[in-house]
Amino acid sequence: MPALRDYRIFISHAWTYNDHYHKLVEWFDGAPLFKWFDHSVPEHDPLPPGSNKRLSDALHRQIQGCHCVVVMGGMYVNHREWIQHEIDIARRFQKPIIAVRPLGAVVLPKALTDVAHEVVSWRQVAVVDAIRRHAL
Repeated sequence: MPALRDYRIFISHAWTYNDHYHKLVEWFDGAPLFKWFDHSVPEHDPLPPGSNKRLSDALHRQIQGCHCVVVMGGMYVNHREWIQHEIDIARRFQKPIIAVRPLGAVVLPKALTDVAHEVVSWRQVAVVDAIRRHAL
């Protein structure tokens, strides 16, 4: 097992897909010997309202301070613009991207698989282990 450390994780998600976000939070909170800090933008603590530029700047700050970005593959098609923006920010800051294949999905968008450091299945151990392997 890798050395114990704190992980700063940005979970890319849309509030309409909160179930996936909350399940990942539950998995991270319950993972043995895994301490993490949420750099995401949960519905209960949204970014300040404003222009797209202000929201983009806030996302830059959130992602810049994280160790890796976790992207749910099933959301990409419906929320492509902002998720792609988060992916672009992660790449600009050279943050590892972990793509999570939704339960039952066979194919993920090529735009996501091309940039992911690893694609993992929808299982707690798979996601947590990938973070341990790739987080900066």
